[in-house]
Amino acid sequence: MAENDSKAVPLPQVGMLQRAVNIFLEVAYEGTSIPSEVLKRIAPINEVPLEAPAQRDWFEYSKTDGPNPSLKLRLGQRHYPHMKILLQPSPELDEYLFFADSHDRHLFTAVQSEAAALAAVRESNAQISREIEKRWELAGIPTFQSYLRRSMGESK
Repeated sequence: MAENDSKAVPLPQVGMLQRAVNIFLEVAYEGTSIPSEVLKRIAPINEVPLEAPAQRDWFEYSKTDGPNPSLKLRLGQRHYPHMKILLQPSPELDEYLFFADSHDRHLFTAVQSEAAALAAVRESNAQISREIEKRWELAGIPTFQSYLRRSMGESK
């Protein structure tokens, strides 16, 4: 076991999580209402001081065999209810990285007539995910792409 394996990665502050959620919702539900179940899901996040750490119990899904779980918050999007914010520890275990997880790789169709519709859902999800992560980077929210840029810059 590597020395870092037992190091607990600090959860992001509530203020950062709130910004990430707000950006996600702006992109995912552009031009439509945010469903009431999503608003209920994020209500606890909006009730805590901005400088407090996020709480693991706010996340719908947590899977780990150690101290640093991957955390998911299902927020959906206007055409697909399964999109999520995914938080994963950085390789250095110094912060969580934010991902817009489309959660559609497991979908398939055995009916050829549905293939085009499925492809359209996947493409829409991919576009929304890219836009969310781009906006997160601009807002200073750590993403895998910003991590790669930092690590490549530090190695030069």
